[in-house]
Amino acid sequence: MSLVLAAKVTHIPRMVLSELPGPLHGCRQDAIDGLRLIGDRIVQAGADTVVILDTHWLSNAAYHVNAHDTFQGVFQSTEFPTQIESLEFDHAGNPELAVALAEAASERGVTTIAHRSRLLPLEYGTLVPMHFMNLRRKVKVVSVWDGVPTRRSTKADVSALRFARPSMPILARWRSLPAARSHTASVSSGHASAVTALARFGSAARGDPIYDAGVQLGKLLRTAFLADVTSPQRPHACSAARVPPAPGCLRCRWCRSPR
Repeated sequence: MSLVLAAKVTHIPRMVLSELPGPLHGCRQDAIDGLRLIGDRIVQAGADTVVILDTHWLSNAAYHVNAHDTFQGVFQSTEFPTQIESLEFDHAGNPELAVALAEAASERGVTTIAHRSRLLPLEYGTLVPMHFMNLRRKVKVVSVWDGVPTRRSTKADVSALRFARPSMPILARWRSLPAARSHTASVSSGHASAVTALARFGSAARGDPIYDAGVQLGKLLRTAFLADVTSPQRPHACSAARVPPAPGCLRCRWCRSPR
């Protein structure tokens, strides 16, 4: 078994409307074209299964993998019922790989459950990319719940991953990062509610320095994860830079190996 391609892709519901006649026709054509290109590359690379970390599969306990062998039906989103309606899908699953993923994660201390139930549906974080990549039965799919369970420690979860070295100059250029940390601390200490934070720094706050810092931080973490998957055995960020562990360094706080 080998990894032949890794990608961070969009699943924005408006792509479905972009295909239909009306005022939004073609509004997300660039995203659709990008997914079709990725789908072509997946097939050309000889992949037999796509593993998707689905950010819209919601759960409050443990990690989960859909291990059913076939997925057929018509999907309507409960989150965006006016945008994703009557989306037909027909995909083959890979139960063996799904079970192997769950077992490997559980052995490393991250409780993960593989479900073979035909009643467990796929969410649009999986269905929308698969639809526009035009894979259908060409390639199998395994959907993995992607999130952090509530009321539990994530130390074991994070220690099961290996983080690639981030670019220190990029971090140095984030002038608004201290402000973002201060705002997060104010939420944790109770000086500001999470509702207030979301209202002030949600998507409507584009252009605000703290919002932009959060966006860049998210991009860095996603990129570090993908780099780690494709290039294993990367050194620690701190040890590679030969500097003392930085306050709040995820790798050094949660890794079991010596700093």
